[in-house]
Amino acid sequence: PQSAAPQRQISSGGSTVAEPVFKGQATIITTHIESPLEFWAQQVSETSIAELSKITQSLAAVCSSAAPVSGPPQPNKVYAGKFSEDQEWYRCCVVAPVSDTQSQVQYIDFGNGEVTDNTALVEIPPSLGGLKAQAEKYRLLGLQPTSIDPESAGYSQAVVQLRTLLEGQLGTAEVYEQAGSDSNP
Repeated sequence: PQSAAPQRQISSGGSTVAEPVFKGQATIITTHIESPLEFWAQQVSETSIAELSKITQSLAAVCSSAAPVSGPPQPNKVYAGKFSEDQEWYRCCVVAPVSDTQSQVQYIDFGNGEVTDNTALVEIPPSLGGLKAQAEKYRLLGLQPTSIDPESAGYSQAVVQLRTLLEGQLGTAEVYEQAGSDSNP
């Protein structure tokens, strides 16, 4: 049996946290910038490209005749919705209800989201909804935000700058995971 590597402890603002653990390198393409420090990306490999293509083809075949959601959609259940910018079908999860007729959704294969009408969501087969999300959330390691207020000019400028540098770009990421965390890289 293998033993776990010893964890080094680092101090952060008076509290002690476990140091991030290096998990390896990944070839990624950035799909959405969420904040000055966080972004969504897809790992790029022959397998992941084939799986995303299969998902896209399956959605195109299934969604036009799929049953629309009846009643309020369930949070965290995978549905399909048409993205407002291109009117294409994508898998999404309801993040939160906005009103009786609208929900905030996140497109799980790209990381972006929007508010949509509940009637625009359709049920998809579990075989399609149960596939792993293609986008994963990443965080820039070792940086501290100068502002965490999304309404501040500095925050907005940082998001625009990160978008300019990363969005749609193919790159190699060193992936770390916070020790004791089950979250994304």
